[in-house]
Amino acid sequence: DGSEKISLMRLFHYFVAGDNETSEKEVLGSSPHRDWGLLTLILQDAPGLEYFDGFVWKKVPYIPGSLVVNGGDFLNMLCEDFKSPIHRVLAPTTENRMSFVFFFYPSYETLLRPPSSRQSGSGVEIETSLNGDKHSDAGMEFNTLTSILESTDDAPFQFGDAVVLKWKGVQA
Repeated sequence: DGSEKISLMRLFHYFVAGDNETSEKEVLGSSPHRDWGLLTLILQDAPGLEYFDGFVWKKVPYIPGSLVVNGGDFLNMLCEDFKSPIHRVLAPTTENRMSFVFFFYPSYETLLRPPSSRQSGSGVEIETSLNGDKHSDAGMEFNTLTSILESTDDAPFQFGDAVVLKWKGVQA
């Protein structure tokens, strides 16, 4: 609370989903979302990470020993040329999967201003379920940094306070 350093490393353990009858079906390990920080570094030991390209889900190529670098909402707020991708993780079907994820955040006290002219939804069609149904993300909530800022008044907001709100929402 109020610390200058709020970046963190998390270890995600994805267990094999289902049984022999469901092992061929796709099961979410992590639902579609955008990362909040500046950068996210991911070291994974198996495939499963996917991103939404605006039309379909695409697999992030798995290269053993490599890092996946993902730009977050904060980077997008600094430079609109960098987009914070919607991504998800599929649960493994044959053996457990491990990911080491480092979330690089600005300091707690970094002031953010609510985006007055930007919209949180991209208005694209997104497949939000695994059965192929498509829905517009314009009215959907991906628990993004901009959605937290849009729910506040026009006063500057500390990045750390936004993260606290995010984690309260995740734990609810």
